[in-house]
Amino acid sequence: MLADRPYDAVISQPSHPWTSGASHLYTREFFGMVKERLEPGGVFVQWMGLGFVDDNLLRGLVGTLSDVFGHLVVLVPGGHLGSGAMLFLSSDAPIDLLGNAPAGLAAAREGGARVGVHTVDDVAGSIVLDNESARRFAGASPRITDDHNPLAWSAGRIKQGRARPASIAKALGEHDSLIAGAGDQDTDLMVRTLLQKTAVARARALADSLSGAEGASAQGWIAWETTGPQQALPHFRRALALDPEYRPAALGLGMISPAGIELGPLGPGDR
Repeated sequence: MLADRPYDAVISQPSHPWTSGASHLYTREFFGMVKERLEPGGVFVQWMGLGFVDDNLLRGLVGTLSDVFGHLVVLVPGGHLGSGAMLFLSSDAPIDLLGNAPAGLAAAREGGARVGVHTVDDVAGSIVLDNESARRFAGASPRITDDHNPLAWSAGRIKQGRARPASIAKALGEHDSLIAGAGDQDTDLMVRTLLQKTAVARARALADSLSGAEGASAQGWIAWETTGPQQALPHFRRALALDPEYRPAALGLGMISPAGIELGPLGPGDR
């Protein structure tokens, strides 16, 4: 309020939302003040610890941010639904997070590495709600305002009761943009990226949404991670029976049984 210039970005990481003062930093009125202080196309980043909310409060927060800014992307660092924390990126302009990711990673490679973000796929695996799925997730949930702020009186009780991460994960999973947009990415690589980050439930949900050789190969990587390489063999063989040219399954089979398949030279696409 006292600054005499607008900002390219504003980052908010307030304390527990039920504490005096902090509770007003999650409301429509505060978000409106932030928007007025951003440059056109500027970004507001909001942190929220998931131990402070349940799925209903989360819907209200997502809806409030969407209403005020118009564009919203919700991230779950590490790709785990219902645990840890979330980041909300809001702007008055569309947020091309994946399109800008290569430049961002190049500019902050060391910082990204410290939090396990090395590639665009790491960024993609952290996106749980895009603009459209965020609106569907929020629905008609009550918005958070200075006059009606359920975070101020409900979140404390939720924290004392140790919120239900499974409920949050289920609510988010029903609108997960990673699953809905599976055809837009290398799903085999995305499944392996999620497994590497131990986001097994989300990797399984993505694999279950796939069909044909793509789905069989994804199930192979999950079997490898959860039960062992030998249990992955039938899945990779089934994928190759469906599509003998499906390279990811051939790579998986070759890693388990090198003598059982001729891979030829590895290329830049064999990640």
